[in-house]
Amino acid sequence: MPVYKLTPALEHVASPSWKASTLRDACWIDAESEELARVLIEGQTLKMIDAKPGEPLNVFSPWKQGEITTCEENDPGFVIEPHVIFLADGKRFTN
Repeated sequence: MPVYKLTPALEHVASPSWKASTLRDACWIDAESEELARVLIEGQTLKMIDAKPGEPLNVFSPWKQGEITTCEENDPGFVIEPHVIFLADGKRFTN
């Protein structure tokens, strides 16, 4: 199965969408497609945010947004477990 690397785009590290994620670092996951890789990472890192008066409510996970994160097939150089997020140090991501 392909392994995908998702990386925050440097020009969007200040995006409000990062409030909706518990992960802000590059990561790897195996998936059948780029779309599924994004969904899996979103599902494992999504967090609720407080709604505040005057702030937009349209804050979505950055991992589903191609302009905020890149996603490409990539060999991390270490073993990936099925549908588990791995970080650059080869360790599993845990919330």
